[in-house]
Amino acid sequence: MKRVIFAGMAALLMGCTSVKEDEFVIKGTVTDYGAEMLMLAYQDSDQFVMDTLKVADGKIHYKTQATKPVMATLISRDPKHNITAGEGIIPGEMIALYIEPGSVLQLTIDGTRWPEISMKGGNLNNDLMKLYSKSLPLKRQSFETLAKSLSASASEEEKAQLAKEKADIDRQTTEVTVDFVKENPASTVALQFLSSLRNEMTLDEYAALFDGLAQAVKETPLGKETGERIEAARRSSVGAIAPDFEKKDKDGNVIRLSDYRGKYVYLDFWASWCAPCRASHPRLIQLYAEYEPKGLVLLGIDAQDTREAWLKAVEDDKLTWPQIANNDDKEKCDVVTLYSVTALPTKFLIDPEGKIIIRDTGEDGAIEGHLKALFGEK
Repeated sequence: MKRVIFAGMAALLMGCTSVKEDEFVIKGTVTDYGAEMLMLAYQDSDQFVMDTLKVADGKIHYKTQATKPVMATLISRDPKHNITAGEGIIPGEMIALYIEPGSVLQLTIDGTRWPEISMKGGNLNNDLMKLYSKSLPLKRQSFETLAKSLSASASEEEKAQLAKEKADIDRQTTEVTVDFVKENPASTVALQFLSSLRNEMTLDEYAALFDGLAQAVKETPLGKETGERIEAARRSSVGAIAPDFEKKDKDGNVIRLSDYRGKYVYLDFWASWCAPCRASHPRLIQLYAEYEPKGLVLLGIDAQDTREAWLKAVEDDKLTWPQIANNDDKEKCDVVTLYSVTALPTKFLIDPEGKIIIRDTGEDGAIEGHLKALFGEK
């Protein structure tokens, strides 16, 4: 009789945690959380999905259909996880996790330590937790440091010190991610997070990390795509001959890079929504006025915009040099992909022989310094 009872209890317990092969379940506990839900966002084929994870009595339970692993983003709705800066809001950190068919993901969330979480369940999420156990505490520190630096009571001296502290924490986060990739070469999670490191290291360092992954990982669709991007980046790295392209500018004139052989060419990849890009335009106007008469060619390349937003930004910023939009005839010529542009602004300086001599991401002034050395100052 006891055997029957125990067997029944075991079956009941198994039923509580069982999940079908085409389902994904999240179960968890949430404490000190100031909202009634979390959000889960992901791309399912061509459809963008935003699901609600209701928080009731400190518990969450979520179930969805899943036929293949998909990376998703867990988003807090608790206002205390955001930073109020002036009249705007900087949203709290978001957490990546995997929707894995046939698995139950157990989450433990302490709202006072967001984005630190504990999770268990599914091979991909278990691998991911190896990284999160080290990286998420650092991300929490980074976000808290940013909040302090944006406080109205912080002095300029304190803000400068906090900026240094945040940069050091972010550097540690990068190092932790690099170590995770190196230590888990057979995990597709390592490949997924490798992409977050592209702008944190040189191309050679990035390629070496990719080369250290298991061959089976490199042969996945994402692995093949990453390998192709590395090769594209090598074709647009310093020392390479700049890839030629042909596009029409905003006035319908044909622009061919090869037509400017014999001159120095400055390529500026930007977008209307990129604040640092727009902030650089006044200085570019000055540089163009100074160096265009001396032979410099400046070409603006809008990386991703609607035509209306692009043209309005060109007019508002009073840009007078040739401007092309990558979205125009993109299927025939994708200059952003051709030059492996992954962040904005990105700028290139090409010498008269067509060789790339500087590639800048951000605003460190390397091209401006080189132009002064080449052409002199007024």
